[in-house]
Amino acid sequence: MKYYFGNDEQSLITTLGHMAEEARERCNYNQADANKLMTQMVSNDLRFQSRGLDPNRLVGRVWECRQSGARLDLTDPALLPGGQPRPLRDRGY
Repeated sequence: MKYYFGNDEQSLITTLGHMAEEARERCNYNQADANKLMTQMVSNDLRFQSRGLDPNRLVGRVWECRQSGARLDLTDPALLPGGQPRPLRDRGY
């Protein structure tokens, strides 16, 4: 898989997409196992740690966005540990 090593938002989003694909392939498309593996992959990436993002919330949002076609927003406060969603935010992002 190709990873992007920049720290800008687009590089991180692209990397998350590649991580999701790799996790699914390595787990033979078992979603529960892929979720665990991807959470571990995100936890090991210092770029996400430096932003203070909660790996479980981030991975959940990545899968949600992939299923719905929504665009991932890494500045969403709901992705922080204990973070709350933005006021008046709907499920359509």
